[in-house]
Amino acid sequence: MIFKARNKSFDLKKTIIFGILNVTPDSFYDGGRWFNPDNAIKRAFEMIEEGADIIDLGGESTRPFTDPTPLDVELERILPVLKELVKNNISVSVDTYKPEVAKIALEEGAIVINDVFGLRSKGMLEIISTFNPKPGIIIMHMKKNPKEMQVNPEYNNIFSEISEFLHTQAKKAIKAGFTKENILLDVGLGFGKSFEDNLKLCSNYERFLEDNFLHIIGPSRKSFTGLVSNGVPTEDRLPATISLSSICVYKGVHALRVHDVKEIRLACDMAEEMRKISI
Repeated sequence: MIFKARNKSFDLKKTIIFGILNVTPDSFYDGGRWFNPDNAIKRAFEMIEEGADIIDLGGESTRPFTDPTPLDVELERILPVLKELVKNNISVSVDTYKPEVAKIALEEGAIVINDVFGLRSKGMLEIISTFNPKPGIIIMHMKKNPKEMQVNPEYNNIFSEISEFLHTQAKKAIKAGFTKENILLDVGLGFGKSFEDNLKLCSNYERFLEDNFLHIIGPSRKSFTGLVSNGVPTEDRLPATISLSSICVYKGVHALRVHDVKEIRLACDMAEEMRKISI
């Protein structure tokens, strides 16, 4: 199995690691840390050294209850970093739900669009489908939008509702010229889900893997990982992130989106070996 994005292919014998690089002042964990372009570029190189396959570059915080970032501000944040990374042949995913940002990012050399709105933005699919070879796309499930997603999220059947949305959107992408090898599906941990919802999704993730699509998951330091241990702060959530990442990789998830590349890469190596020898 492989994941294809523009002119690059990633062998899924090993879990693909997306290293999170938020060039924002307000992201929930690293907001402000990499806001300076030089610091962000340095961190990207570090994550590649630590084992990241792709740098996931974001210019807008999508943490709960946030307002949208203006288009020009988002571009101003990401473009200096994107251009420098592409110049150094680093694979870059851009985390955006704005079609205009996606278009410019792909023109500047990004190979993946990570869309937290799951192709719901008007014009997104039409724009990114014009690029050949096709970029990779991450289609994520989120109830409503970041401003409203954590206001009493409810599901009749969380598995069927998320699966139906992801498969509907993936079929639209395939109709537009993408293949399954271009698409990563993401259940959207923490995006319109309760504490129990998130744990239920992770502990039963194999139910999603029966669809023969590629899957990515992003448990990194999210609030529900802290609630398990009586509300530990963001900076103390790495052990829970390692645990969840290992479980999901053992169950067969193909890719992870994380802040702590070195530690998660090592955890993935062990989970992959355990999966190979399981009876």
